[in-house]
Amino acid sequence: MEKAVEMKNTEQNQPENYINKVTFRDKLREYKKHPKSLVVMILVMLSAVFAVGILLFLMIYILANGIPHLTAEQFEWKYTPDNQSMMPAIINTSPCPINPIIHPPSSCRTWHDGSTRGTCSAKSSP
Repeated sequence: MEKAVEMKNTEQNQPENYINKVTFRDKLREYKKHPKSLVVMILVMLSAVFAVGILLFLMIYILANGIPHLTAEQFEWKYTPDNQSMMPAIINTSPCPINPIIHPPSSCRTWHDGSTRGTCSAKSSP
């Protein structure tokens, strides 16, 4: 009887989703059993940090070298060979990344149950 009360008390102290919870100590035990997975995990983490670092460097480099050369003439509404305005080009290209987000192709539509009903399929003529 005392064990049942003791088990009930310990169950109340644990969080609700404790079944699939992996602690740091559990991870260390797994890495002791499989040291190659630790090496792979470290390499993946270093690669991710390196990729994000390169991406940030490129963005900062492009912005730092490009922004000082921008002028108000480049954003005029009318394009002429003298001002070479970018505004018409910006307006014409803005639907390109926005349109697929608003209207994805039918093969990309996923329903609430995970199926992709209504997908396009190439039908061959007989």
